[in-house]
Amino acid sequence: MQECLRSCVGEAGGITHGPVVEVVSATSVAVWARGEGKGSAEVKFWVDSSGEGTAKSVSMSLEADHDSTGKVTLTSLTPGARYHLRVSAGAGASRDGSFRLPVSSDSNEGGAVSFVFGSCVG
Repeated sequence: MQECLRSCVGEAGGITHGPVVEVVSATSVAVWARGEGKGSAEVKFWVDSSGEGTAKSVSMSLEADHDSTGKVTLTSLTPGARYHLRVSAGAGASRDGSFRLPVSSDSNEGGAVSFVFGSCVG
């Protein structure tokens, strides 16, 4: 089965699922996405108030033996800031998202927290 995954999955041609932001701290987040096939994806991210022209970019590997998914950690982010991000692979579809970081990792201040859950039920 694993050999079939490696040989049957095509090259990344776009992002089909995500981005999903997880493992949030005051200065970092992990970003997950799924592509149309194996390859690499680009994750661009920028602070909401500064605009896309200030975006930073990191590469994320989409692994065939992980169902064409990838995960990368964005670090050295600004606590309390709202970020936008765009994940793209090849010439196919890109996907956008946004997130807001907590003010600090050890803060006990009351604040609104939102959770989004997605699942494949077939």
